[in-house]
Amino acid sequence: MELAIVREYATRLGGPEVVREIRTLVHALDARHGEPSGLLCGGSQTVCAVSLDPADLPAVAAIRSALTERRPAMVVLSDAGLSCAEGDPGETSGLRRISDSSWRFTDRVGPEHAALIVGGGHVGSALARVLAILDLDVVVADERANLAMLSAGADLGYRCVVARLDSLAALVPSPDTTFAVVMTSSADRDTAAMRALLPLRLRYLGLMGAKRKVAVILGSLTEAEREEFRRQGARAPAGLEIGSHSPEEIAVSVAAEIIAVRSGLG
Repeated sequence: MELAIVREYATRLGGPEVVREIRTLVHALDARHGEPSGLLCGGSQTVCAVSLDPADLPAVAAIRSALTERRPAMVVLSDAGLSCAEGDPGETSGLRRISDSSWRFTDRVGPEHAALIVGGGHVGSALARVLAILDLDVVVADERANLAMLSAGADLGYRCVVARLDSLAALVPSPDTTFAVVMTSSADRDTAAMRALLPLRLRYLGLMGAKRKVAVILGSLTEAEREEFRRQGARAPAGLEIGSHSPEEIAVSVAAEIIAVRSGLG
């Protein structure tokens, strides 16, 4: 059925007809509301079809730019055509039926959440690669300018910056949508990074390291900083207990914990 619809719209959208319509396909033989799809898997799906013309090229260019540069934007399909609002308009994604003949479908493009990885070592590199495919805007920050990974990030979907640890706040424009993981090359650097990030009250803050190293770092914080650490529910060590050992396995464990927090389960 899906293939038949694709073929139908390939013909209609390629012709002179102006198409502005939505169709609800019901995946059941006894569909009482909507159009039977011929499938038995249950549920339904709504298909929005809008034909484009040269006047829509600016909207298409804006969508392409948002996807390429990983900037937030809202795509709108409606009975009026196609549009794109850059930035975060605060509108919820989804379909809204305004009347029998009027409708509006909105969907966000670009990452809704950001990840800051402090430390560009082997685990930081592996975590950046994993988070980049999970629709997060990923930034890796390190004080060392000679790391090989700093020149490889752009090709792998994340950004790398050389930054002082006491200036990390400048890399967090929206704390309530940012997930940060600290994994530098030393306990002293980890402590400095934690001190810079704790006041921001991020969506997620994790500290990577063995339990003994974590204890040393937490012991270096002031009592007020440790209380703030506990109040925020910061994770130390970061990551779920899945028996991980290699950098890639550790990255998966941390990414899984971030997914759980993002979905409200962590």
